[in-house]
Amino acid sequence: MELEIFERETTPDKIWKQQMKRILARPEDICQKLVKSTYIRKDALAVSNFLVVGYVRGREFRGTVSRLIGGFLIANEAEFPGFLYIDVICSDQEGVGGKMMEAATARAKARGLQGIILSSLPHVVGYYRSLGFRNRDNCVEENPKLGAAFVTLVKPLIDEYKGNRKTLNQNVAAHVYNSRDKKGNDYRKFLNELRKSHLAKNKQCRTVAHCNQDGYLMSKCFQELPGAPQPSPRRSRGASPATKPKTPPATKPKTPPATTPTRAASPRRTRSKSPAATRTRAKSPTRAAATKNPTPRAASPRRTRAKSPAATQTRAKSPAATRTRGRSTTRRRSKSPTPKAESPGSPRKVALPGWLKDYYYGGGRR
Repeated sequence: MELEIFERETTPDKIWKQQMKRILARPEDICQKLVKSTYIRKDALAVSNFLVVGYVRGREFRGTVSRLIGGFLIANEAEFPGFLYIDVICSDQEGVGGKMMEAATARAKARGLQGIILSSLPHVVGYYRSLGFRNRDNCVEENPKLGAAFVTLVKPLIDEYKGNRKTLNQNVAAHVYNSRDKKGNDYRKFLNELRKSHLAKNKQCRTVAHCNQDGYLMSKCFQELPGAPQPSPRRSRGASPATKPKTPPATKPKTPPATTPTRAASPRRTRSKSPAATRTRAKSPTRAAATKNPTPRAASPRRTRAKSPAATQTRAKSPAATRTRGRSTTRRRSKSPTPKAESPGSPRKVALPGWLKDYYYGGGRR
């Protein structure tokens, strides 16, 4: 296996473009279809200033041996100042990834950088932790809660497939990326803790599935810095802190303010009213008595207009008008009146149809 290292400052443009074309020849096959070629071409290579390409032995033809790309590493120093940020690292041959990481570490130390930062895909978090990386985006000590969560939630699944190193990452990825797989539930809980700690590469992602696309930040520092001060534990509501009683500050005795002689208030002057203004109007005795006990007014008799004898004279009804029918007034009239009795000698009327009436009355009968 051979490694070729290229720096943007010292590499000619022609050779730099040739290496970019070689990387873009089959990037998805080398990255096992976990990284899209569009991201490598538009995002990673556009800002990169450091490339590492690993070549492996290919086929031999007429005495010459061809070389095949077994892996590549793309890094830059602009995204995280003071660190070498590895944007993409892929390999499909065993041992190539570790060699490329050693070359990147030597280059970062030679440049006097603080360390290396990368965005790890979920299923290879354990592999990078074995190389000395920790879940953080600086050189401050890792949060102990994340370290304990990795041991209890992630390590059991990695140890289950640790015997076969070639298929280790593939087996772990099959459990992690399948949301219905119960074996990967604990692993996804750990990834959710990373998301809550703002260690996802995409700061705007809100779910684990969304954050998995860009990975989670990890760093390896050449000189560890002391951890940040931990916040004081939250005090329960009923507990009282053991603090010294506060002594009240010494206060000076208040002296009463000096009183100044005040001017006595003069009595208010009132204007005396004239006898004419205080004179009241005398009421008459009859009028006063009428207002106190008013007597009800007698109602006047109603005037009625005398009617003339002709108007009061009633019209006598004729005996025929006053004659009542043979029925009693108290008896209720039936709905269907009783038919009149026919005399024995009168002919009986029969309802005839229209055509017979025309024939009978129209002259048809002779």
